[in-house]
Amino acid sequence: TRKIVGDVFTNDVRTSGSRKKWTDNSLEASFIEAAAAKHLKYQAMSYRSSAVMARQSAKKGEKIMKKLLRPFQDEFASLCDKAVGGLHRTYRSEVDDLLRAHTPINILSPFATYLIGAVSAATSETFVGQTDMAKKLVELGVHRPASDDDDEQLLQTLMGLLDSVSDDVELCLRYWEEKTNTYCKPTPETTSMLTSQFLSSNRYWELDDVPEWITDLAIKFGNWEAVVRNDIKLLENAPPLVFHCILQGVTTFRMNKMVYGDEVKGTEMPMMYKNAVKAALTMHFQDEDKVNEALHQLQTFSGIKVRDARHLVADFYGAVDAQLQSSLRQSSTVDKTERIAIVLRQVAQCASNAERCSGLYPTLLHITNELHFHLRFSRVFSKLSTKEKKYIRNKPRALAPMLLYFEKDMNLPPISVKSVSFLSVVLMFMCLRLPPTGKPVCERFTSCLLYTSPSPRDS
Repeated sequence: TRKIVGDVFTNDVRTSGSRKKWTDNSLEASFIEAAAAKHLKYQAMSYRSSAVMARQSAKKGEKIMKKLLRPFQDEFASLCDKAVGGLHRTYRSEVDDLLRAHTPINILSPFATYLIGAVSAATSETFVGQTDMAKKLVELGVHRPASDDDDEQLLQTLMGLLDSVSDDVELCLRYWEEKTNTYCKPTPETTSMLTSQFLSSNRYWELDDVPEWITDLAIKFGNWEAVVRNDIKLLENAPPLVFHCILQGVTTFRMNKMVYGDEVKGTEMPMMYKNAVKAALTMHFQDEDKVNEALHQLQTFSGIKVRDARHLVADFYGAVDAQLQSSLRQSSTVDKTERIAIVLRQVAQCASNAERCSGLYPTLLHITNELHFHLRFSRVFSKLSTKEKKYIRNKPRALAPMLLYFEKDMNLPPISVKSVSFLSVVLMFMCLRLPPTGKPVCERFTSCLLYTSPSPRDS
């Protein structure tokens, strides 16, 4: 057992009486099950490291890359012409420049690896569930499986996300250039900034046939927000972004509870949602004392007694959700459309936080971020000396500061985010489309990527 799975047992696991041969019902078989469960938990907790994700996904990524290589060489140019139409011509010209600078293998290999890693990994650090998220979302009415194989509609859906992906990646890059220790990692600051940009760049959403529980959540939260603004004077004139971040956390908590059951606690929520409220308050007040006081009053209003008010405690979103469920649904004068869009956007994000399931927009955003960084670093890496390459490979250092240093030292022009976004969209289409003969390149993931959700941009 140790030879197969390694030394993953703790001292409390009984290993006496082991035999050289064992059956499915033997003690050794139970050792294998325990070790596999423990190893799965380790993998889920380690997903945030791009290096770990790439190593785990390398074999599967190689298969995807081999399937993509021939269609990429034969059809990529024609697909780009079809995708561009009368728009996005600047995207197309920048993609041509990118392709001239890189071989197909150097583009397809990282794309396939990041795609596998984004869809396969679970983003909960402490909770590993075996529930089929996609099936549960169908039951909740927020995901409608595609009824036919319409490649034209799929391409239009993907191209509709292109501008949003490009804008969001550029927004995150401006933040990451200053905070290099969090490069390509979701943080509370990037979460709140993306939410703000999502609302400011959209004025209309198609929200037909929204499930009743989502409309109910949006209306009740609007009433809760009105009461909070009335009772907590410090938040009376707070920007809507503060409450949108709270709604994101409440939606995440409720989704986890509806999918995984009542055993889910507030501690299972990714940290970027827990602290997004504080990030939004900091942007508004620019005063740490006022931020801490606002967090303290929010938690007191929700019935939580806290000593240290510098952060929202794990039970805050559960307490707010309990208040919403116990309140009456009253008609609100505040427009609920914006809140419904926030809830649907967060549902797509929650799908991406689960195993074997991912929202299409969060996946495209993740792949574009990672691929953009990879192409930038590969350009620098090829110009380094053998000694410098060996140092980077063998020393566990943050790559972002080194990338910025070498780009400035070598006076390299930036790689266009638009070109990488367009490349990611077209490659994703090549993976999901139904070819004239055979099966989709990513057949296993066509049911995992939820591109038919009614979410406005995160479908």
